[in-house]
Amino acid sequence: MAKAWAQPMSAETFQTPIRAVPIETSVRRVATICSEYAFLTLPLRTNGPRAKRMRTTILNSNAIRSCDKVNNRMRKLRAAVFGTGFMGRTHVEGIRRQPNVEVAAVAASSEAKAREFGEQNGIETTTGDYASLLSDPSIDAVHVCTPNYLHFPMAKAALQAGKHVLCEKPLAMTVAEAQEMVDLARQKKLANCTCHNLRYYPLVQHIRALRESGELGDILAVQGTYSQDWLLYDTDYNWRIEPKESGRSRCFADIGTHWCDMIEHLTGLEITALVADMQ
Repeated sequence: MAKAWAQPMSAETFQTPIRAVPIETSVRRVATICSEYAFLTLPLRTNGPRAKRMRTTILNSNAIRSCDKVNNRMRKLRAAVFGTGFMGRTHVEGIRRQPNVEVAAVAASSEAKAREFGEQNGIETTTGDYASLLSDPSIDAVHVCTPNYLHFPMAKAALQAGKHVLCEKPLAMTVAEAQEMVDLARQKKLANCTCHNLRYYPLVQHIRALRESGELGDILAVQGTYSQDWLLYDTDYNWRIEPKESGRSRCFADIGTHWCDMIEHLTGLEITALVADMQ
């Protein structure tokens, strides 16, 4: 059981106007401007019929204009994907929906897995040693789509090599590791992004609009759950149930981050404290 306390964000947080734009099914495009060019933050996909109904999202209008400028003047960004599991495949699919980004290489836990993934997805450069890709000057960005315990070392190495990073959540296994990544990215003037897609769901945007218009009234408390059928059967297994690979906070840090981000986005409040039972 966990409870979180929140306080209002600064007024600047929501001062930029937003507008709806048509996009491909369940894909969002967010431009993060870094130094001389923009890094396109890719795709986040959901499964099932609900995903097929998604046709619009809300984007910061400045980011949209930046995307338009990038489309007109930039060379293609070359991204390397670390990880060939479910999220690795999702990122590859999303990258290929962006006009200015291409999948340049993929790294897996073994040469064989990387080669098989490359053959299935038409990727020529594959390796079982992710570090070998970081020395390639033609690689602009890295997508870290591996088990949680690998996020920090992989993302840190990529930042140190001068690559922009899009890392699956959680960013790291500890707050100290995450802060080190943030500081390193700021020092190197690189993008260090993570993936939060729930805020772009039409229903979430509708609720936020109700709150911003005042129709929702004063928010006194928020309660929620994250329901799914994962691990429904005793025979189900995944690395996420192993503390050494997933982290001590388990589902709260891994999936709960989506809930926390969505609530902050909906309410305009910021979580500042946490009380939880660690079991």
